[in-house]
Amino acid sequence: MILILLFLPIYGGAQVLNLPILTMYRFGIYFTAFLIGYYIFSHDSVQDRIESMHIPMTCLALISGILYTLCYQGRDYTSPECLKSFLTNAYLWFTVLAVLECFKKYVQRETALARYMRNAGFGLYVLHYPVLMVCCYVLHSYFALPAIWNYWIALAAEMVFTLGAYETVKRIPVVGYLVLRIKGSKRADAKMDHHL
Repeated sequence: MILILLFLPIYGGAQVLNLPILTMYRFGIYFTAFLIGYYIFSHDSVQDRIESMHIPMTCLALISGILYTLCYQGRDYTSPECLKSFLTNAYLWFTVLAVLECFKKYVQRETALARYMRNAGFGLYVLHYPVLMVCCYVLHSYFALPAIWNYWIALAAEMVFTLGAYETVKRIPVVGYLVLRIKGSKRADAKMDHHL
């Protein structure tokens, strides 16, 4: 129930720090979601608890998705009215929880890639947003591409540069500890990275 009620800070975050012209950049909700992920979902005990909720949360996500589609079909989904609405944020939160829970239940397997992602996941999570912001800023400021290309290029660039930033930051002892909570290079991590 507490995880569901975290919708309230998400909804509150959607109301503040939204850019006036580029309304889809919603720093209030991004920062709120980042803090929830950083302080709550980074704990294994929380991850283990959410697995058991995958069916009810998937049902909530589907119901809220249908209601969202019926309400906003054909309307501007980037408008402040849509982005700040109770329904939009409920759909967002229930879907995020459903994806986390279903992946935990059905997709989590023990492979070399899964071990790497488990070890790197927190660092990738912490670094992906600053990397994404830089990529989007460069695309918007220096290139005149159609919007759809900006999304695809930003996605690809974010994946590559976030991985590069993680691999760089984790090797810098003080920065790796302060940013990623890495206490130093471990032989096991180095061997695993070598095998990948």
